[in-house]
Amino acid sequence: MTCPMNEIAPHSPGRSGRSVPIILDTDLDTDCDDAGALAVLHHLADAGRARILGVVCDAPAPHAGAAAAALNAHFGRPKLPVAQCDPSRAAPLVDYLAHRSRCRPEQLYGDFLGKAFAEKNPFVPEDPVALYRRLLAREEDGGVTICAIGLLGPLAALLESPPDAHSPLSGRELVSRKVRCLVSMAIAETPRGRDRFNWWMDRPSADRVLHRWPTPIFIQPHGEQIPTGADFQTTLPAEDPLRIAFERFLGGGGRSRPSWDQLTVLWAALGEASGLRVDFEGGLRYHAETGEHEWLEAPIAAPRMHLGLRDSPRALTRLVESYMLGVSVT
Repeated sequence: MTCPMNEIAPHSPGRSGRSVPIILDTDLDTDCDDAGALAVLHHLADAGRARILGVVCDAPAPHAGAAAAALNAHFGRPKLPVAQCDPSRAAPLVDYLAHRSRCRPEQLYGDFLGKAFAEKNPFVPEDPVALYRRLLAREEDGGVTICAIGLLGPLAALLESPPDAHSPLSGRELVSRKVRCLVSMAIAETPRGRDRFNWWMDRPSADRVLHRWPTPIFIQPHGEQIPTGADFQTTLPAEDPLRIAFERFLGGGGRSRPSWDQLTVLWAALGEASGLRVDFEGGLRYHAETGEHEWLEAPIAAPRMHLGLRDSPRALTRLVESYMLGVSVT
């Protein structure tokens, strides 16, 4: 099946004449591609192709919000609102906490960046659901793209949120009215498979979002064959937070990392101009107990779309690198 791109894909700035309003939902903590994705998003905004509404940090990491704020300030948007999950409520996320404990301390670049930023800048992160509701309530109906490159806990909580001072609508009603689409990064092979990180780390939340989210979901599984980061670690200044994120996570300069999250952000803002395309449209069933999923010919609710590569990995590597660095992007 093919996707009616003109109806439900992210806006193409070339067609609409407007930048895409995007909320980034990120597990900025244990992988440097999240920092790369935030760099891509800022340079998309610089080029007039995205309008960043806010950043939600969905991992139970104590300094993730401050690290996101540090990157936002570095890229010239110090006043962007940032939300962070409460690390003290992370006990149910046993798989994530175990994964984090296996990282070398120096790999946790978010702790390094966040601590350094908070020492010099007063920073109090917002609550994720409250920030989502505030940002969505003030946007035009059907306009917002949510780009989720991490765990789906805040989105599940948003769906289940009650009316508040920002909106008389329930969370699911608010999403239905304000959100154009959700873009989720996950290794969600067709016709069936099991994502190994983003959905796996919070399977109950993935279950609720994938089955109950009322707007189309685009699922972006690629990045393994698109390595980036090695070159700019020797060209950016030593104090550049993007360089720090890659060097600390990778254990030194000159190494690359797959670009899962950067590609997801590019699709959220550019649609098919990102070098990706929809290769399957239908339904998706997720099994929280096992983390397994299966694609269905017919949607259960709103359509779920699986993305494939339209351009070559080499071309996509060049595109991702250019947007991470803000070089020759228009």
